[in-house]
Amino acid sequence: MKYFLLSIICITSSLMMNAQNFVSTTAENRNVVLEEFTGIKCTFCPDGHLKAQQLYDANPNDVVLINIHVGNYANPNAGQPDFRTSFGTAISGQSNLTGYPAGTINRRPFSNTGPSSNPSGTGQGNCSTCTAMSRGYWTPSAGIVLTEASEVNVANQSSIDINSGDLTSVTEVYYTGNSATTSNFLNVVLLQDNVPGPQTGASYNPSAILPNGDYNHMHMLRHMLTGQWGSTINTTTASYFQADTLVYTIPADYTGVATSFPDMTVSVFITETQQTVTTGANAAMTYIMPPGSHDVSTSGGDFGVSNYCTNGSSWTPSFTAVNETVNAITSIEAQYTINGGTPVTTSATGLNLAQSSSTIVTFPTVALPGGVNDIVYSINTINGSAADVISSNNTGLTGSIAALTSAPTATTIMEDFQTPNITSGTWSYSQSWDGIIINNPDNLPENRFGILAYGGTTYDLDQCIRACYGSTSFPDNSSGDFIFDNINLSSMAAANLTFDYSHAEETAGTGDGALEIFASTDCGSTWTSVWSRSGSTLSTSAALSGNFFYPQDSTDWQNAQVDLSAYVGNSSVSIKFAFSKGTSANNLYVDNINVDVVSSINDIDAVSSLSIMPNPVVNSMNIEFSLVQPKDLNIAIFNSLGQLVETVAASEFEGENIITVNTNKFSSGIYFLNISSATEVNSKRFVISK
Repeated sequence: MKYFLLSIICITSSLMMNAQNFVSTTAENRNVVLEEFTGIKCTFCPDGHLKAQQLYDANPNDVVLINIHVGNYANPNAGQPDFRTSFGTAISGQSNLTGYPAGTINRRPFSNTGPSSNPSGTGQGNCSTCTAMSRGYWTPSAGIVLTEASEVNVANQSSIDINSGDLTSVTEVYYTGNSATTSNFLNVVLLQDNVPGPQTGASYNPSAILPNGDYNHMHMLRHMLTGQWGSTINTTTASYFQADTLVYTIPADYTGVATSFPDMTVSVFITETQQTVTTGANAAMTYIMPPGSHDVSTSGGDFGVSNYCTNGSSWTPSFTAVNETVNAITSIEAQYTINGGTPVTTSATGLNLAQSSSTIVTFPTVALPGGVNDIVYSINTINGSAADVISSNNTGLTGSIAALTSAPTATTIMEDFQTPNITSGTWSYSQSWDGIIINNPDNLPENRFGILAYGGTTYDLDQCIRACYGSTSFPDNSSGDFIFDNINLSSMAAANLTFDYSHAEETAGTGDGALEIFASTDCGSTWTSVWSRSGSTLSTSAALSGNFFYPQDSTDWQNAQVDLSAYVGNSSVSIKFAFSKGTSANNLYVDNINVDVVSSINDIDAVSSLSIMPNPVVNSMNIEFSLVQPKDLNIAIFNSLGQLVETVAASEFEGENIITVNTNKFSSGIYFLNISSATEVNSKRFVISK
């Protein structure tokens, strides 16, 4: 194994300006280095992988991802691969890691984005050395780093000979200002993409599931080329430039896990000490190809159009393929998957692609299931049989497409957020749910806007939607939506939306946290408001300032009823829950969302002036009706499923009648009162709201 420092070049500013270099000499903001602690036995680590990739995708030139397999969750069983390294324990040890998945952003503590062990949101303020945080805090912490000015820029250009595995890595450093410390440390990290292996909880990141069922591990730490804590940079003042060249022969395996030269990448970062990271960068990689080899990269994948129903009825998958080698490409076999399902394959033939030329590969039109769908495009073979030498540039073209079912068969919504169960320990979070589009335009973290799972007994919480208005990581004037898949009300006689909610103002009388319900009959092109509450009208509990609001018991919850009769007769109706925060609000929770329907209501002439008072009903109701002639009647109450829940003994009625029914034992929802004779039925819909 060759491994040596080939050269170190130090140039002052005046000399550097006349030299060839690739590092920027202009003052820039810091880049993010996310070191994610993970393991093959960690159920929710795949969701961490997904969240990290989303952070990178949103900031592709400013984020470095390093996945470190370490700790008990990374210990392999017999026959399993060992993805651990000799470096991981020390890195995780200085972070005060307490749970998985967790990671550090630039190895720094953040006062308002604390670790998973602190769900109250008070952050890491009581622990100056706690840098490991749960996945919900990565994005807001990264947002802080990305706005900070950096005193140093770093860049790397690396090449790997695919035949020999020889890596040549050149790192350039330029100081645009003075560092806070007199010496810094340069870290050069070797990573590997596309490492197949086991993974518990893989379904939380379905795009990473390979056709054979293995999990596709990315950004995996394989080696620290500059040692555990990096090589020393002895001058850290403005205008200082340094270039370092490393030559290293990549071995055939690490701890028995095979390396793949085309999947190796390099990242670099600068630290002030062995802990605080100033900035980092991903290398510009060049692969020295064997003679006659082929490589095609993927880009520009079609991830849908704005009309949700078009996606749900006629989405046409496609992506752009680019020839990266001097050898001509005559045919390409490619595939895509939806939510980790069965691959769909197509071939583009009759091509004559020269180097750097491209073509669009198009698949047959399909209908997507309702909700958010994860799409992955990749290359299978080139020119009929040749393998693509570098898979790392064509197996990671991923994206999401939101869709609503354009011809729905379902007529109801019944969502209590219990399946699947996402509870882990005390608190867990998710921003994905089958059949629901979670629209998050302000990139709010999942622990601030998403599905909250709580496994304890302190609060009256289970699995529900939470909009964490009381947190600074739910910034003022931010918003987000939950959009439910279309339902068919074309043959219904009545429909009603019910849901539970719990909220407190931050300051009594001045709160402006809001929840508004919309309905659409054109797949979200236009929306009509059907229910709205904000501030004190939305509150179900006393104002709470200085602490996050959590429902303590059932009295902190209220049930809402929304009449959807105006949408009866439409074959495609979607419901949207719109959450928004002004400048003063505490947390809002929503649960048990249901749309109840009834297929028919038949009236008779024998009963007139039928009414139910009050309506909605709370604890009891008066049934008032009159008869044009004496008649024997049966009186029965049915729920929205058509189940009998109460009867009044048959007897002869005449004239004006008032019957009182105790409804304490009934749960909230839609009900129907049937007054029937031997030949006729009169029905009346009513709502019980508690």
